[in-house]
Amino acid sequence: MTELPQDLARSFLSHILECDSTIDRQVLAQQNKTQTKNQQVQILGLQQHFENWFNNYLQSHNLAKSKSSQILIQLAKAFESLHYPLISGICCQIIIDHCQDRNGWKQDDYFYLAEQLESKGNHLLAVQGYRKLIELGLDKHKAYNRIGLIFMSIDQPEQAIINFKLALEEQSDYVQAQINLGVAEQFSGRYTQAIQSFLKALSKDPSQINAHYNLGISYFSIESYDLSIQSLENAIKLNPLFTDAHYNLGVVYSKLKRHRSALDCYKIVIDLNSDYLLAHYNSGVCYFELFKYEEALKCYEKVISIDPDHIRAHWNAAHCYLILGNLKKGFFEYEWRWKHNELQNKQVQRVFDAPLWLGEGSLRHKRILLHAEQGFGDTLQFIRYVNRLMGLGASLIIEVQPALKLLIQMSLLDERKKNQNEEKLIVIARGEKLPAYDLHCPLMSLPLATGRTSASFLAAAPVPYLNVDEFHQGIWSKKLDAIIQDHHLNWNLSPDEKRLRIGLVWSSGYRDDQKDTWEINQERNLQLKALETIFQLPIDWISLQIGKIPNKELQDLNLIGWQGSKLINLSAEINNFADTAAIAKCLDMVITVDTSTAHLCGALGLNTWIVLKANACWRWFLHTNQSPWYPNVRLFRQSMKGDWNGVINLLISELKVLTTKAR
Repeated sequence: MTELPQDLARSFLSHILECDSTIDRQVLAQQNKTQTKNQQVQILGLQQHFENWFNNYLQSHNLAKSKSSQILIQLAKAFESLHYPLISGICCQIIIDHCQDRNGWKQDDYFYLAEQLESKGNHLLAVQGYRKLIELGLDKHKAYNRIGLIFMSIDQPEQAIINFKLALEEQSDYVQAQINLGVAEQFSGRYTQAIQSFLKALSKDPSQINAHYNLGISYFSIESYDLSIQSLENAIKLNPLFTDAHYNLGVVYSKLKRHRSALDCYKIVIDLNSDYLLAHYNSGVCYFELFKYEEALKCYEKVISIDPDHIRAHWNAAHCYLILGNLKKGFFEYEWRWKHNELQNKQVQRVFDAPLWLGEGSLRHKRILLHAEQGFGDTLQFIRYVNRLMGLGASLIIEVQPALKLLIQMSLLDERKKNQNEEKLIVIARGEKLPAYDLHCPLMSLPLATGRTSASFLAAAPVPYLNVDEFHQGIWSKKLDAIIQDHHLNWNLSPDEKRLRIGLVWSSGYRDDQKDTWEINQERNLQLKALETIFQLPIDWISLQIGKIPNKELQDLNLIGWQGSKLINLSAEINNFADTAAIAKCLDMVITVDTSTAHLCGALGLNTWIVLKANACWRWFLHTNQSPWYPNVRLFRQSMKGDWNGVINLLISELKVLTTKAR
């Protein structure tokens, strides 16, 4: 080449600006950005201009075409150094398309071309370029490493692992390839192998920050949390501004439920990067777990300001608003549950044949489908809004879980009679054929749709709003009297002794369709063994508990002769919620954990005590032993998370007072 590459590159730039006024410098310096149609046309013209100019240059200097690839690679580097990557790319593309001869090329020329191809997403050609280096025996370890990185970028970790290992065979102390191997193993779920790779890298160079960092991630993945903390802290010591290391250290502390330590980590992250979304989000989760709901809400609001469509932030914000008593905002945000269920639980949203109704437009002369969507307790709690819709002139189809159908029919029978038209109100079980309808609304959207989201409305809402057919209740009353009399005889009690009859539910129960929530649900359950003392009180205890796991718990205790053996178990005779409701109405009181029975008894207007974990569901609000949903309910809360002793002692004390009054 008779001219220096940069001088030759400047010569072309002068040429193109003189001969084509339609191409401006903005296009010449265009990088991998979105291009307008006009710019795309100019770029095509630019490529043609360059090819013409380059061919003229070869001819005018009597240069053989065999020299073209050597000149083009030097020109490509020159344009790159002058900050014209688009023209540099054109040079590389011509080499690929037309220049097979690489005579005179140096080692870094091959690397440069392969890197250019890689940066433009031409992965196959880039791999071929690096393999050419391997064939020539030029920096084979680096070439294998680059090939491995390409395979990682296209989600082929197995091929990446092969090439990183080949790089290490060529040069065993190649630390970067050792770290990359660990990352690929980590990506493919081989955490034990990844740990070994990172440890090998650190044995050769303890200052490798990424090795410490990724070692921490791998230790976390195999639940070696102490080692994960140590590794992440090592990375932070080497680089105190390593934002991701601070963040993941917070994640480890969150997993260990060391929420205050996690918050300290997330604060550092936010100080380093105020828009680090996950740090704000996880801070909200920590504050929520610490019962600091206002602080949690601020974090979720910050997340939403960064990403207005962040599903989990909206969903968690809903719970904060609701538990703080802001029902209007809470139920508005609660509509994000559909997207959350799709994201978190992979639930496919149900498709309906009619539009969703959330309060817009009149319901007069319309038939609306009201459908249950979540658990039994949700249906029992929100079925109260049905009466409001009946007053708006709508015909109602109420679809509930099969186990609730009979109870809901019994409860709404009076309303059906008032209408003198059974078509005005139809109750069906999920799975039964749906009649035609004009609109639909989930039961848990009714507070938002009807505008009934104030605390004053809850306080004024009529309770009971569920009831039991008198005949059905009469059957159970006689059956229960007989069962209790038999037990009194077995216990050598006087037939005339008056004892309180109290129902008991100690477990929320295990559901096959909610296996992943069982660990969390157990937090609201009582251990039956811990209730032994209350069974010594002069009370007839009636188990309303259903579910395989809690009843197995009762059977195992009975086998060892525990002190609660006088608990009368009716689980085998309870077929549906109508049975449970009928039994409960024959009792003096029901004591239950936070489960569907709590809502059932509350909706029936029965004397009910509900025991709650410290971080109870939003439905029970905060710092109150009363429920605005159910004025007949009394709440007994844990004072500390996981500690039921205080709750049980208070129950015993209050029950002793009741038994004294009953005598």
